[in-house]
Amino acid sequence: MPLSVPTDISGLLTKAWFDQIIGDPSPETIVSILELLHTGDAVFGNSTMNGSEKILGGFSGAPVLSWAEGYIDLSNMMAGDTIVIREYVAITVDGAPNYRLYATHSYSGAQAEPLVHFTSKIQSQGWRVTAQQTAGTNRIVPFYFESKYLG
Repeated sequence: MPLSVPTDISGLLTKAWFDQIIGDPSPETIVSILELLHTGDAVFGNSTMNGSEKILGGFSGAPVLSWAEGYIDLSNMMAGDTIVIREYVAITVDGAPNYRLYATHSYSGAQAEPLVHFTSKIQSQGWRVTAQQTAGTNRIVPFYFESKYLG
């Protein structure tokens, strides 16, 4: 029987979901599984734009199946500013991970909704997000990215 996995595992892990996976689990088993699911990495901070493409966050290293997501705060942008955000996913080519462009988004001027959310991506080789200010005054860009190990 195929498993029905919640799309937002951080908030929807219910006893019914655990029942589907391992039968009627004890509370101790549920706590142990939750502790394993909440193992991962987080990176956060601020990056001052300078015209070059800067890596804001991401995860790489030994192949570990995980999901990754995060936020970039563009609230410091003003009229005349343009920031280009790029998202990359690593794909193994000839035995080595190579980052391939997944998406590009350009933001100009003051942002009415300044928080950019990068939705969950299942990845095992690497994932990264970059920002490059291409016009205006160099701005500070706060960010937060998180990866949770799945196996």
